This record gives sequence, structure tokens and C-alpha cells, in this order.
Amino acid sequence: MKYKEILRVMAKNSDKEFGFQFFSEKTENLKSGNELAEYHAYVPKGGIMAKFKEDATIPGVPILNILKEEWDSIAYLSMNDKRICQRAAYGSDMEILDDEIFKESKYEKMLEESFTAFRTGREIIVEDLDETLASDLINGLKKVRGEKYNEKK
Repeated sequence: MKYKEILRVMAKNSDKEFGFQFFSEKTENLKSGNELAEYHAYVPKGGIMAKFKEDATIPGVPILNILKEEWDSIAYLSMNDKRICQRAAYGSDMEILDDEIFKESKYEKMLEESFTAFRTGREIIVEDLDETLASDLINGLKKVRGEKYNEKK
């Protein structure tokens, strides 16, 4: 999995706290093993800045920067204290532990591709619209509009 999938999950679940832990310096230097660093990092509910639980005096760092620059050093990520993905050891791939959290509807995927195309000025090719895709798009729109409508109440 790639770090962008975590960003999507974080954006979708902004009402939850995300935690993560790095591999230790020793593990990183040896480029193998699974020893973890002593400190724990987290992103508070609704936040975009990662902080350390053990030392609140250290200023927060944007989670996007951490994920982009330190992706290979992150041992696991959790959502509300439940691990959602982890590496078996340093250098191994990040494995998804809960497929449901990372599941992306066709509607969400189409929106993401549209935003990317708009931002980069590229054209996107949309697959033929069949009944399944049309149904998924409508259900995705209803879900998003329903959530926004319920938030306004």
C-alpha cells in the first residue's frame, strides 16, 4: 500500500485520532529488524499536525510531510487505538489489517480522479456507464449528501 491511501482514510475519518510509531534508529541503521522507537506519535481528531505523546513541547509536524518523507520508517498506523496497517519488519511492505476501512467506492475513486485531472490539467477517460457503476455513483452521492445534510441539522 502507499501513503496516499492512509491520507484518504484520514480525510474520510477526520473525527478519529490516528496514531503511529516509527522503527528504532538501530533498526533503520541495520535496514532490518522490527524494534520500535520509544516514542509514539499521533494526529488528534480533526487535526493535520502529528505530535508526540511523550513530549508535548515538541511542535507538531504536518502529517503529509511525515508520510511522504518517512513512509518506510513507519512501523504501523492505528485509528482510535486499533491498528489498521503495519509492517512485519523494516523494509517490508505496509500491510492492510482492515480492508473495510480502506475500501473506496467507485464514486470516491471517480471524484479523486476528477480532482487530480483538474489540478494537473489532464483529461480522464471514464469507463462505460453500466447499471452497476451508475448505481454505485448515485449511492455514493446520496451518502455524501446525506452526511452533509445530517451535519447541518
